[in-house]
Amino acid sequence: MRRFFISPEKFPSPAESTEEKQLLEIIGQEANHLKNVLRLGLGERVLLFDGTGWEIRAEILKIEGSGVTVQCLSTGYQTGESPIELAVAQGFLKEKKMEELIRPLTELGMTRWMPFFSSRTIPKLDAKKVDARRQRWEKIARESLKQCRRSRIPKMDPPIPFEALLEKAKDYQTRILFWETMPEDDQPADLLDLKEKNPGKGFLILLGPEGGLSAEEAAMAEASGFLRVYLGPRILRAQTAAITAAALIQYIFGDLRQKNLDNEPQKG
Repeated sequence: MRRFFISPEKFPSPAESTEEKQLLEIIGQEANHLKNVLRLGLGERVLLFDGTGWEIRAEILKIEGSGVTVQCLSTGYQTGESPIELAVAQGFLKEKKMEELIRPLTELGMTRWMPFFSSRTIPKLDAKKVDARRQRWEKIARESLKQCRRSRIPKMDPPIPFEALLEKAKDYQTRILFWETMPEDDQPADLLDLKEKNPGKGFLILLGPEGGLSAEEAAMAEASGFLRVYLGPRILRAQTAAITAAALIQYIFGDLRQKNLDNEPQKG
């Protein structure tokens, strides 16, 4: 069943949508995609989601002008989200590499995107470009949610300096630095050992830009409570490292090992 985004302020309460069989209008890019790209017709069923977890199963009643009218059939809280909160702190990358990361990380269950500038960060953005980037990231994340059966849009933070990131990191119980350099004592943290220590549900993973974090920055992160995890003897591209790290966390602590879920909203 095809999924379409409806902003939370236009999303009815569960009682309103099911008891009154409320009518909703899909407009803008979502309506255009429904009509002109997917070419859905009257009577077909669709799923509407608001980006906070709620979904509505609806039936197309009318297609005219720039909008599509649907009738709500049932409402439910979507079950495709991971049981953990996964924030990704990524050193700012060149060109469109940051955009290229949003989609796979959203598919892997990222709940918060926390870009930062460090000593080896190359791109420098002014305020206007930062805001435009955030809007672009949010759009990519929404599009990804429609495909991957999630219903919560990841929070998109503005880029901040590395030192400010370390302050924000204190909000997370489990903080993990994925770094390409083996510790001098040859004893990086083991994620499997961490699983036995009740790490909680909030995870923040930290990855550097193309040139990686400096030794001083890695030491600052460890002093701030980050566990250093080694990603093996091969040097990974920044994008590969971020996706690998997110997949490891979701496999060990999240739900990648679970069977597929039935994400149809339940009546109520």
